[in-house]
Amino acid sequence: MCARKILASLTVACCVIAVVSAALFFQHSYLLAQENAKKGAEKTSELLASEFETYLQDQSRAAELLSGLPQIVNQLQSGSEVSNTAAVEILNHSCTSLQASICYVMDLQGTVTVNNTNSAAPSLIGNNYGFRPYFKDALVQGSSVYMAMGVTTRKRGIYFSNLVRSADGKPLGVAVIKFPPQKIESKFNASTGDSALINSGGVIFASTRPEWLLKSLWTLSSQQKQELSDSRQFGDNTVPSLNFVEEPDGRIGTLDGTKYLHGSKTISMLPGWKVIYLQNLDIIPFALATDRGAIISFVLLFMVTTAAVLWLYRLGSADINRRLSAENDLQQSEERLKQLIEISNEAILIHHHGNIIDSNVMAEKMFGFSREELNTRMIWEMLASQSVNRARNHYQQNYELPYEVTALHHDGHTFPIEICAKTSYIKGKRLRVTCIRDITDRKEQEQKVLQQAHYDSLTGLPNRNLMFDRMRQAIKKAHRHQQKAVVMFVDLDDFKKINDTLGHSTGDQLLIKAGKRLQSSSREGDTLSRYGGDEFILILEDIDCLEDAEVVAEKMLRSLSEEFIIGDQSLYISGSIGIAVYPEDGEDVDQLLQKADTAMYCSKDEGRNTYHFYTPKMNEHVRERLEMEHHLRNALSNNEFDIHYQPIYCANSGKLLGAEALIRWSNKVLGQVGPDRFIPLAEQTGLILPIGEWVMYEACKQTRKWLDLGVNDFYISVNFSPRQFRCPNLIDTIKKTLNKTSLPPNALCIEITEGLLVKNDQTTDQVLATLKQMGIQLSLDDFGTGYSALSYLKRFPFDNLKIDRSFVRDLVEDDSDRKLIQATIAMSEGLGLKVIAEGVETPEQLAFLKQTGCYAAQGYLLGKPMAKEALTETILQTLPFATNNHHHSPGQQHH
Repeated sequence: MCARKILASLTVACCVIAVVSAALFFQHSYLLAQENAKKGAEKTSELLASEFETYLQDQSRAAELLSGLPQIVNQLQSGSEVSNTAAVEILNHSCTSLQASICYVMDLQGTVTVNNTNSAAPSLIGNNYGFRPYFKDALVQGSSVYMAMGVTTRKRGIYFSNLVRSADGKPLGVAVIKFPPQKIESKFNASTGDSALINSGGVIFASTRPEWLLKSLWTLSSQQKQELSDSRQFGDNTVPSLNFVEEPDGRIGTLDGTKYLHGSKTISMLPGWKVIYLQNLDIIPFALATDRGAIISFVLLFMVTTAAVLWLYRLGSADINRRLSAENDLQQSEERLKQLIEISNEAILIHHHGNIIDSNVMAEKMFGFSREELNTRMIWEMLASQSVNRARNHYQQNYELPYEVTALHHDGHTFPIEICAKTSYIKGKRLRVTCIRDITDRKEQEQKVLQQAHYDSLTGLPNRNLMFDRMRQAIKKAHRHQQKAVVMFVDLDDFKKINDTLGHSTGDQLLIKAGKRLQSSSREGDTLSRYGGDEFILILEDIDCLEDAEVVAEKMLRSLSEEFIIGDQSLYISGSIGIAVYPEDGEDVDQLLQKADTAMYCSKDEGRNTYHFYTPKMNEHVRERLEMEHHLRNALSNNEFDIHYQPIYCANSGKLLGAEALIRWSNKVLGQVGPDRFIPLAEQTGLILPIGEWVMYEACKQTRKWLDLGVNDFYISVNFSPRQFRCPNLIDTIKKTLNKTSLPPNALCIEITEGLLVKNDQTTDQVLATLKQMGIQLSLDDFGTGYSALSYLKRFPFDNLKIDRSFVRDLVEDDSDRKLIQATIAMSEGLGLKVIAEGVETPEQLAFLKQTGCYAAQGYLLGKPMAKEALTETILQTLPFATNNHHHSPGQQHH
């Protein structure tokens, strides 16, 4: 009995011990779970804060890069339309690349001078944000980071501002980039708990809980609410409170009884701001007593524990059991740490004296090695040779700030990385934990921004900004070495005609190919840039004698004169070059460019496809051209234009068919100015449009008077340039002119050149078809001198075809010209076209044309261009030259 009692007592004691042990176990699990959750919350908040710090650093660099771009500096210095356009383009490009909400620039008073236009953001130009801390801090500190709700957009944003300085360091204004907080919140969402970014007053700016945004965790006093409202940092409305309360045990809770464990980490770049991570106690897995499965498990555990207690009691192994439990807890802690390392977006390498002892999955992906291979290598082997010494020095100095080096991939290619490393001691062993970020995308983006700022987007050549810089350097170098520097101003001849006839797409392709030819014609070390439009600038350094510059100029002209193949088009162009020399022609960039430009215009005036060095006499040519443009702009209002008419006769019958209207200009200062001088200038300046309308009206009005005299089947022919023909209101203008002058449509003939037809578009087809439907005659002028194609004659509704005078001039001596004219007349007859020959000056020419079957002729033999009074006299006589007894041509008496 005594033994049984002792056995029963021992059993009861074991059961009591088991129950007490189970209770203590659950209590220990409860406390341990909370402790682990607390550590996890702190670790998570540190990880989120670290990622946010990195994000702030990246975007601060972007704002610093933007503030230093020449377009931003020029905009604040000049404020011109050109600088504003350049600044808008770079802001558009930067905002799109950085995925920012809005980018803008403020002057020293805080007024927005320019902002991007390629997003949904409103225009801020003229708004003053001088009261914003990010503006004030940038003026004082050079840069600032500020989080607030936008005054205009009413949206949250992170403002990165940076002071814009001139080349001499003088403050000009502030550049600002605003980013949406969604990227931060997306990182917060990667955690399982609730995360928030709060300021010193507890106001939540970003969070995984949308309903918490712009509310305070803590209860705010009336004074705090008023201060927040006055600052307008989070809008004009009062900031409500979530009424969280801190409890003595370090937890925080809400009024509804929800308890949280929390961890927080301050942001070094944002004093007073911190990242807070909240873990709801209700979801921490220690409440086993409320689960049926847990109760069953507890009963089983009780039974097993009782038996184990008896057994362990006999073996005396309770101490071993506690040791195993402690080791298990340590292993779980290490597993949690490893999981945090594995989910990181950065490569992590842990090394001891350079020997890698551990790594994560991202390191395997970044460097192309397996974990086993990494753990057998030195960390220096992961870097390019030029970066090893720098990394070693930082390791020896325990350097912990981020720095950039070049990494070496398993396949041999290199790529840029950013390293942030910290030294830790574990069991007395010095370890270096290195976090590595691949910054290839960031470097490429920076390179794109620099490329956009310094190189032409079409040709890839240096742009004006880089050209000015290179020219200043060339001048300094030439001055230092007592040498010459040469500036060549290259302009493509008649490039505008390519754009007008073949379209801007073809023109762009021509510019690209021309730029490549000019580049290949220059010397190594010289700078070729696109100055604008069809203009290029070549800077030649190390010039000892000007013959070297002449060799380059001649080589460039030869390269441009060769055939260009663009699509199915074969094109020929030429160039005009002006050359200015330092120091003879100027000692700064502006002077040299102006002199080279003057010399280039002299090359154009002397027939193009040539080059000229600047001479002081050339300024007179420039002044003459400017003077002509000045007088041309007032010529219409001063009634300085007149129209002469050259008659057109039937080749066989001698009947007067019509006349071609030819404009003449007489100026009191310039005297008689030939059309070959002022018509190209009118084309360039756009004055051809009002001048062309005046010519058409006056010619139609005079023709109406001639018809009233009784002449039959008489028409007036008016020349239209491509620029006139592409005028949107052309048809309306012609209709109004015909109605106002009461001229029948069939008495008007419109002459256009072949170049207009090369650009194959529906607009040309529609305009020609409309004119034909109106009853107006259409004539193809200067046939054979341009882009002649038989398909034009078949496709477009022409009535007449005019053979250019260059083919008529030599037809008596040149057999090829005779055959060409015969073929043209035969072809035209087959297509139902009437052929008119221009430039008929001898009886032999007229006889050949009559014999060949040419329908009509005009030229000095038949009648020079004459005033309207002289042609009126000819019309009244109306004597056909075919029946004239003296066999002289009509109109000769008026020569």
